[in-house]
Amino acid sequence: MIVTATLWSGFFFLVCVLILLGIVAKRRSILKILVVAFFLRFALAVYFVLAAGGNYYDGDGLIFRAEEYSNMDLSVLFHSIPYTAYIYSWTIGLIWNIIGSADIMIVSLFNALLSFLCCVVAFDLSSKLFSKKTAAIIVTIVAIFPTILLQSAGFANRESLFILPFVASLYFAYRYYSQGKLSYLVVSVLLAILAAVVHTVGIVLFALILVISIKTTKGRYIHLLKIALPVLLVILMYILFASGIGTEKFYGEVSIEQVGNIQETRSVGRAAYLSGIQINSFGDAILYGPIKVIYFIMAPFVWMIRSLADIYGLLDGLCYAVLFIVIYKSGVFKSKNKDASPIGNILLIKYFSYALIAMMVVLAFGTSNYGTAMRHRAKLFIPLVIVAGVYIERRNNTRLSKVNNQ
Repeated sequence: MIVTATLWSGFFFLVCVLILLGIVAKRRSILKILVVAFFLRFALAVYFVLAAGGNYYDGDGLIFRAEEYSNMDLSVLFHSIPYTAYIYSWTIGLIWNIIGSADIMIVSLFNALLSFLCCVVAFDLSSKLFSKKTAAIIVTIVAIFPTILLQSAGFANRESLFILPFVASLYFAYRYYSQGKLSYLVVSVLLAILAAVVHTVGIVLFALILVISIKTTKGRYIHLLKIALPVLLVILMYILFASGIGTEKFYGEVSIEQVGNIQETRSVGRAAYLSGIQINSFGDAILYGPIKVIYFIMAPFVWMIRSLADIYGLLDGLCYAVLFIVIYKSGVFKSKNKDASPIGNILLIKYFSYALIAMMVVLAFGTSNYGTAMRHRAKLFIPLVIVAGVYIERRNNTRLSKVNNQ
């Protein structure tokens, strides 16, 4: 059984290497970056499995559910697809069912592949919005950012399964915004649904897509679509909410009081923060919202440090603080139209920024533990770096202008 599992893991790794070769063949300008991103993630995947020695934290019951799915007949398994975060467990169960073994290594390699593909999509979107040089800087940051690396290959970690469809949805939303092809919008919506299934905060993507469908000026029958598409998207959002997709974290009750209840259950352990603050009304949300968001972005603070792990968390929070300063200095929120900037897609990036802020607020309200905060804010890291690309692009343009004027 062990030999069979090893062979399957080896075979899967070879498939991943072939995927890498196919990807870098079309992106030779960042070949070295992609190779580093690939092998860093797969090396960590192997390390995590060997270091764990079979002992894995399963606080959310993801492994337990995966084992249940792996024991089902394939016909039953495909009729048991969950429209909640346990879609990750279902995916693992499907893999185990096919190979006939509950192999941990192949799942960690699968996570590493998803995280690597996040880097690829980040580059593809960045290269559409900015110059190749700026896009290369963005993908380099994404490729080596420690928290993304740590979450890329650990077993029973579904972060990449959310980030990949999230960023890919943004990519196809851009394609629809710039070209007006309806097929791109459909793909963007489908990816947004997958992201919302994996985590509730993905629902915010539908608001972004709704705005983009209204603001798009290209494509056939555009005037008709400007009316029809928003209506259809609102109907789709209602259907999703009614069916429970994207509301898993609310446990069947979508209300501001339920957000307070969720926060109370999460404010436990030594990493808890603001445990005395309860959000039970819109007034509480307005009053305590800013401090909740600040803690979500930057915790743990210096006075919260009790171990070496907390020092890492402090450095992680400082990275996000620097990132937000860079985004603010980029002037993306001050731009009123695409002619006001040498970056032609500045309005679209502005819409992305507002969606990210909304996601941040949603996540911050339901989080009162800086370990959880670090994990959740990592979900937004890649699109935040892409938005920060406005600042990088402007700096590059300024330097190029100085060189040309000399």
